Amino acid sequence: MSTSRESSCLQLPAVGRFRIRLALGKDVVAITRIYNESVLHSVATFQISPDTVRRRQSWLRSHGARHPAFVLEQAGAIMGWSALSPYSLREAWRFTVEDSIYLDASVLGRGWGEKMLTHLLEVARGLGHRVVLARIVASHKASICLHQKLGFTEAGRLCGVGFKFGVWHDVIYLQKDFGTS
Repeated sequence: MSTSRESSCLQLPAVGRFRIRLALGKDVVAITRIYNESVLHSVATFQISPDTVRRRQSWLRSHGARHPAFVLEQAGAIMGWSALSPYSLREAWRFTVEDSIYLDASVLGRGWGEKMLTHLLEVARGLGHRVVLARIVASHKASICLHQKLGFTEAGRLCGVGFKFGVWHDVIYLQKDFGTS
């Protein structure tokens, strides 16, 4: 799934400066905390049970040079994370990746998700990926709006495929195609 923002496309003023950098082992506790906020309170992910730090450590180790993970840091605090992941382990999919962006609830709506997605797209293009996919729950309007703003187009819809919080959810596939170059 994509960004953990589930309201409109309104943007609040940014607060303070931040930087995006590669995620390190020391960031896993914060990454886990931010992810688990979405697990417990959002449909940004269809995971239902909170993740463990150990599983997030394994997840981070799986993100290497072709599929990096990043954190958004403000004044030494991790306020969000993003990653490029393989869409499929089948070889023919090797130029297609999926994006993930999760933000701390305190910084939602401030444009930081856009900065993180813009950064991910630059990295994906630089690594030679051809297509970036996003799987977004249909009710997650802010994430859909953000992706469309940055040039993603709708590629399909899966109806009633995720059951969370007592509701069946549709998922929209969006894609950004860098072309054959």
